Amino acid sequence: MFAGLTNLMVERKRVQPHVRTALLYATAASAWIVFSDSILLTLFGGAFRDIPALSILKGLGFVVVTSLLLYFHLRHEFKQQMRQEADLQAEIRKSREYQAGLQASETRFRRAVEEAPLPILIFADDSEILSVSRAWLEITGYRADQLTTLEQWLTLAYGDRRQQVRAVINDLFSLDHRVDEGEFAIVCADGSQRIWAFSSTPLGRLSDGRRVVISIATDVTEDKRIRDELHHSNQFLQTLVKSSPLGITVTNPAGIVQIWNSAMERISGWTEAEAVGRFLPILRDQDRGQFEMLLKRLAAGETITGLEAERGHRDGSTIYISLSAGPLYDPNGAYVGIVGIVKEIGERIRAEAALRESEERFRQLAENIHEVFYLNDAQKQQILYISPAYEQIWGQSRESLYQDPRSFVEPIHPEDRPAVFASFEEQRQGRPIDITYRLIHPDGKMRWVRSRAFPVIMDGQLRRIAGIAEDITALRETEANLKRLAEQMADLQEAERREIAHELHDEIGQTLTGLSLSLEMLRRDHFADDSEEIAVIQEIVQGLMRRVREISLDLRPAMLDDLGLLPALRWLFRRYTERTGLHVQFQASGVERRFERRLETAIYRVIQEALTNAARHAGVQEVIVNLWANQRRIVALIEDHGRGFDVKKQRAEAMTAGLMGMRERTDRLGGQFLLDSTVGKGTQIIADFPLEPFASDRRAASPISASVSEGDGS
Repeated sequence: MFAGLTNLMVERKRVQPHVRTALLYATAASAWIVFSDSILLTLFGGAFRDIPALSILKGLGFVVVTSLLLYFHLRHEFKQQMRQEADLQAEIRKSREYQAGLQASETRFRRAVEEAPLPILIFADDSEILSVSRAWLEITGYRADQLTTLEQWLTLAYGDRRQQVRAVINDLFSLDHRVDEGEFAIVCADGSQRIWAFSSTPLGRLSDGRRVVISIATDVTEDKRIRDELHHSNQFLQTLVKSSPLGITVTNPAGIVQIWNSAMERISGWTEAEAVGRFLPILRDQDRGQFEMLLKRLAAGETITGLEAERGHRDGSTIYISLSAGPLYDPNGAYVGIVGIVKEIGERIRAEAALRESEERFRQLAENIHEVFYLNDAQKQQILYISPAYEQIWGQSRESLYQDPRSFVEPIHPEDRPAVFASFEEQRQGRPIDITYRLIHPDGKMRWVRSRAFPVIMDGQLRRIAGIAEDITALRETEANLKRLAEQMADLQEAERREIAHELHDEIGQTLTGLSLSLEMLRRDHFADDSEEIAVIQEIVQGLMRRVREISLDLRPAMLDDLGLLPALRWLFRRYTERTGLHVQFQASGVERRFERRLETAIYRVIQEALTNAARHAGVQEVIVNLWANQRRIVALIEDHGRGFDVKKQRAEAMTAGLMGMRERTDRLGGQFLLDSTVGKGTQIIADFPLEPFASDRRAASPISASVSEGDGS
């Protein structure tokens, strides 16, 4: 038995702990009971010699029972401990998983904040900025390293007002709900000012106890500007109605007066108190039928402009007025009233009578001129006079034109009619016009006509439109011949440029390359020990080779002929940036294909000259170039935001050779050249080319002076 217990002890590492403990106890207790007699006899002699065997058996039974009790008790305790350890391990795993999930969630939240399209800022109560969105940085222009604390942000964005804003922010940490803080003016990195509306929400505390707030901003700069403009517009309209020299009245759809300004009091004799709330007092009985027709037109959405009529004064006399009226609608689109503008024209009526007498005397003079002299009413609805030359140039009788004032349009080339009709509106606005167009004579021949119209102003009002039209067919033919000659000269010039460029590259370039190689061989074979002078000569030759190559490329880049417009432009931009330090922001669409050689050359030269002008005069670091094409047109836009210049002054002092060259290249291919520049804001050039066959005679009518259309910078 003892040997078995001993073997169990030897093998204790393979036995569970509670079993080892029980076995150890049983072995020790049993050994004591069995061997205690011998030990006691040895120690105390014969005092214990009479101990019976039954006592020994009882002792062993006690040991067995207590060992079993100890075994089961220890097994229960160890099982409890194992369950606790397993539960603890499970809790540790859950804690780690929760911490990993929390870190992933925090990463996603931080990324969502940083990538959000709205300006978002997260900060703690110790002023540390925990996260800032890219939109916040892009709108303000500040860098992330400039916004690490609230104090930095407040100093940059608010300046002297930072303490007031700081007090508002401090209050946020004591809240437990979202709060709209209102609108604040902030200063951006470029010095501009924006208006932001802030909404902030407390997020609780961090693990270190710091309180955290998230603020979301909305840029309301444009909204505030619109609100301010609307407020100013309302004030302006109220002031305008009260102080307008024109009579202004507003009625409901039935004609009951709601607004009656002081000018209406002066024109009609009826005071505001007398007119408001009643049917229009200036209407006489004989005017009711006409007015009801006007009400129907206005209710149908029509606008009445410049209607001349007679109405009644309070004193019973007749007043002559010009009436313009339009329907009023509420925000839902419902028709709610009429606004009318009234001008007294009695003086004008009398002046027109005198003018008619003067026109009759003038008629005698106009009968003998070779050009067509014409006189229209202010709205171009009536031909008041047309000179006899009309019949020769148009091939139509004057009587037919008097009967149908628009009949002169019928012979005009269909492509030119839209421009002619557009000029009518310009004339009705009192603006002088100078337009050329084609007409088809009854004999089948096409003629070119130049028409110039001038407003006749009396008492500050447009009374008549006078004009002169002349046959310029011979002049246009001469211009066409000159243009063809200019095109031929331009083609010859480009051909000469191409030839010279090839000769420079192929002949002189190869000669210089051979010279460079010969110098290198001479230095290596004869001047190896003293080659300084040879090196200087080689450097000169290398510089000459570079200069020859630059001249060759400036004259005519080979890739324009070999690869086409788009690769040549990209090469030009890279070379331009290397030589000037100016960056070219280039966008292209629909130009990946090849175009007609003259068209590619013209576009390349226009863009090249525009970039040269920008480098010389604009004072910028970047030039914008856009080039796009469809099936019908190709358009080049070159723009900078530099110094700009006064276009009118430049035009008066004569256009520079570069601008003139760009205009001529565009004109030769039937395109349009547009130039707009404002001092301090920059310059924009647009060259618009047709992709159809280049023929100037196919161009629609346009102002004679608008071969180059130049903005006035306004």
